[in-house]
Amino acid sequence: MAKYRLQCGFTLLELLITLTLTSFMVMGVLTLFGGVSHTYSLVSTLSEIQDNGRFAINFLSQDLRQAGFYGTLSSPTQVIMPASLPTYTDPECKKGDANEPDWVKNIRNPIYGFDQIDYDPAVFFLDCIPTHSSNSDIMVLKMTDYDPIDVGSIVTNLDYLYSDYVQGTLFRKDVDPDPTLPAVGTYWPLKSIVWYVNNNSAGVPTLYRYDSSMAQILINADPSSQWAGEPLVEGIEVMQISYGEQSTIGNFIVDYKTPDQSPNWSLITAIKVELIVRSINGDYTYTNKNTNICLDAGRNYSIGNLSYTPSDTFPDCYRRRTLTSIIQLRNF
Repeated sequence: MAKYRLQCGFTLLELLITLTLTSFMVMGVLTLFGGVSHTYSLVSTLSEIQDNGRFAINFLSQDLRQAGFYGTLSSPTQVIMPASLPTYTDPECKKGDANEPDWVKNIRNPIYGFDQIDYDPAVFFLDCIPTHSSNSDIMVLKMTDYDPIDVGSIVTNLDYLYSDYVQGTLFRKDVDPDPTLPAVGTYWPLKSIVWYVNNNSAGVPTLYRYDSSMAQILINADPSSQWAGEPLVEGIEVMQISYGEQSTIGNFIVDYKTPDQSPNWSLITAIKVELIVRSINGDYTYTNKNTNICLDAGRNYSIGNLSYTPSDTFPDCYRRRTLTSIIQLRNF
């Protein structure tokens, strides 16, 4: 008679216990993975916000520290302004308001600001930028390029400063081809830089930089072209700028004033830049779990002279950070 070996196996109860324990382990691993993934996404978003804010401050700092740089001149007051400045029709931000129609061409004031509340395109005619964010200030800087050029490189429709170490004069070849110039000097391309915030083509609030000399070069190449500036940093939702006035009796800042407080532009020696930087993409987890209302919806941000309340709607909930920096000006 054949002998059968004793066969062993798992009972149904043992299998159920094993499956239950395995399920708990899998759930634990998935929960851990989800937590790590969410943490990674959060850290990446916050890092993106911080980096974009830092990039914006760095870009602004470069231009602010060059504002008022006029070649070999040590002070903007050394510039001899023509008795009457010609009317320029090109889109170089060279129009002004009824009270000061030549404010941009008056390069003795290398910095000028518009408050987001007071700026009215119908009044100021800052026609080089088509639209801008109503929550952000506009800042205009005047300067020359870092390097001079030779006389053979001068072209029409661009502004230049001709200077020696004592004085300089503003001229434009097609309007004033033979200006009264110092006996020996150098030619410096003059430009206006406009900083503002606007939505880019994807609808993301972005910091823009408009360079008048670059705009005119493009227009010279193609008269029908229009250039609204270069989008530099995404996620810059609000920009508020205050201007530090230096005391007339000492080398210290008396107060930081917003443009609507009418600062004395000739006494500005420092700039306070305040930014609200938001994430590029929405985060549906950044909500009240009971109501699905974005956590920033209804939150009040107070910077500069602005009280700003985001209007995020689920699932496009954005994270935000505020950033403040004070930048000392060098050429004032």
